[in-house]
Amino acid sequence: MLAGSCAVTLVVANSTLYAINLGDSRIVVSMKAGAEVVSWTNDHKPEAKGEYDRSGGAGCRVDRNV
Repeated sequence: MLAGSCAVTLVVANSTLYAINLGDSRIVVSMKAGAEVVSWTNDHKPEAKGEYDRSGGAGCRVDRNV
């Protein structure tokens, strides 16, 4: 069985924005009437070195069934 999760959350607390994402989801912000677009989060892809190392360090394993 294939399974996965995706979520994004933007929290405003005391005039501070906190951007949170999980899985293949991202938060992007459009500023200056769309003239500037900025990605506030990074995708959590299992093949990305940081994610691969973090998952393995936590004792997890990722199987890709395509």
